[in-house]
Amino acid sequence: MFEIRDSKKGVKQFIKKIISSFSNVSDIFVFYNKKNIAIRTNEQIKQFKSKDGYNKLIYNYFYNLLSNIEKEKLLKEDTLDKAYKVEDTIIRLHFYTEVSGKALAIRLKKSTVDKLSKLGFNKKDFKELLNAKSGLVIIAGPHGSGKSTTVASFLTEYASLHNAHIITIEDPIEYIFTDTKSFFSQKEIETNTSSFNKALKDALRESPDVIFISETRTKELAQELIRTSLTGKLVLSTLHSNNMIATIERIINLLDGNKTDFVNVLKVVINQRLIPTKEGLKLIYEKLDMNADIKEIVLNSRNLSQELLTYIKQSNIQTIDTKLEILFNQGLIDNKTLEGYSVY
Repeated sequence: MFEIRDSKKGVKQFIKKIISSFSNVSDIFVFYNKKNIAIRTNEQIKQFKSKDGYNKLIYNYFYNLLSNIEKEKLLKEDTLDKAYKVEDTIIRLHFYTEVSGKALAIRLKKSTVDKLSKLGFNKKDFKELLNAKSGLVIIAGPHGSGKSTTVASFLTEYASLHNAHIITIEDPIEYIFTDTKSFFSQKEIETNTSSFNKALKDALRESPDVIFISETRTKELAQELIRTSLTGKLVLSTLHSNNMIATIERIINLLDGNKTDFVNVLKVVINQRLIPTKEGLKLIYEKLDMNADIKEIVLNSRNLSQELLTYIKQSNIQTIDTKLEILFNQGLIDNKTLEGYSVY
């Protein structure tokens, strides 16, 4: 990721106007051959008519920032991810095609990272993690739930507490970290390394203390993730999943049922959501710490999801659904939101 300093006034003004006009704008959707632009704000979609040629201007501006190799990849695969910085905003781009032609999804984020407590996490839930030296940490949730922001906040706080070498492997890089007590080595796929798997193998030769892999997508990567965790490093990754039980099941599926090494390295699973409330977007989350009981269930259960859910209820672990009910009882969400975001 690099900072855009020479951007055309029209594009900069467009982005700044969107941000200033609407609270919590998270996404902008640009369609090359259409005359409308859409935004997502507080999880609601709004559409607007655009001036003639303006969609093409915005798309072409960002397209022309791509390298020749990236343009070739987009032409070959019809999709590409890239991140840039415009003043104090990080812009994550997703180029794609749809029936009308070329399109661009633009995700907007602050370039500064808030503390975990300001994001909405309880300090007690991260006290042990912020002092961890080894194990696998999974931050999960659906697309757009703030996973990368949570990881960035965690790594920033961790770096301020420990003398460590933190390696991040990302596609694309979204936040640029500042060296504090720890120092960072950030790698972007196809810019600094050819693949996640290669970067993970290389990382172990670079004397890391903490390794972050931006997303576990494939069986091969999941297996490499576990092998890396077994070396005694603290390893973090994100995953798309609906709840913490589904997260565990998905990783087991990616590992072709190889549970033993997984339960031996897994430290914690956190699943999160961003919920539209009367006070704006609120982060809620659920957290499952690995212990002997959960290890036994994962290794020997015949009905993993049901037995884990029973254990969670009996242990009074707060789930996404529990926290939705709290928001409902506080009058911050309606019944439609309560039911729509429920995960169990």
